[in-house]
Amino acid sequence: MNVERFIPFIFIVLSLGLYRVTMEFPRGANIFPQLALGSIIFLSIIMGILDLKKKRQTSKTQNSGWWRPYIIFALTTLYIVSITYLGFFVSTSIFVIIIMFYLGLRNLSSYVVTLTVIMVFYYLLFIKLLHVPLPQGLIF
Repeated sequence: MNVERFIPFIFIVLSLGLYRVTMEFPRGANIFPQLALGSIIFLSIIMGILDLKKKRQTSKTQNSGWWRPYIIFALTTLYIVSITYLGFFVSTSIFVIIIMFYLGLRNLSSYVVTLTVIMVFYYLLFIKLLHVPLPQGLIF
């Protein structure tokens, strides 16, 4: 039996438990956690369905690229550090471009669309809706 088949189930159970906890939050403070947990539940269901449809991969393809998560972790660490110096929006833009390139996406229009959607979403969510001040950075 493949352990990966249990991961969506574990996410769903944990999310449902945390969702129950958010029901005790003050009105208004529970919106974002419940939205995030609902998204996790929805995506876990999709992940479980896709996992059931997926054919078994050979062990050769599973062992190739074992180092990739470590590269992503290192890039994420650099991103977090760079937020202090470059600011949130500049660092996030650079990080998204580097990650997309690293993952093999070479289509320029995909970069433009993805960056535009992410930046507008972050701006509307954090600046306009939640009124959260994002780091400005030392340089910009």
